[in-house]
Amino acid sequence: RISLQGTSLGGFVTATTAGMDHAYHRVFILLAGGDLYGVLSQGKRDAAKVREALLGEDQNEQQMREMLNRIEPLRLAHRMDSEHVWLYSGRFDDVVPPKNSDLLAEAANLSPEHHVKLLANHYTGVIFLPMVTEQMSRLMRD
Repeated sequence: RISLQGTSLGGFVTATTAGMDHAYHRVFILLAGGDLYGVLSQGKRDAAKVREALLGEDQNEQQMREMLNRIEPLRLAHRMDSEHVWLYSGRFDDVVPPKNSDLLAEAANLSPEHHVKLLANHYTGVIFLPMVTEQMSRLMRD
């Protein structure tokens, strides 16, 4: 059994991968969502830093949008196996806002049991890590 987990930007990569490849027993996406361009153009803190880095490489907004569209999770979310994917999002996240997590959950047809909304922001979510890793461990064994 092989499972896949990604957090924040790694969660976007994990979400895209889950839509491309059904080889994973379980997929866990933490503090990520859909509409990567929207997150980077409107998100705070880490999202703003990534946006600045991308635009600082002689790339304009349109080029950044086109580049991010190539790896956009929403393009493949309908292909995810919703019975084997769990999304953990922060209700107060201002890096990956809740609307972006909701977009991914809806596009992937995740049930409420598979979209866990933590009472946290992008950084305080770490306090839920013991609970999340315990749940991940249990789900991987099932």
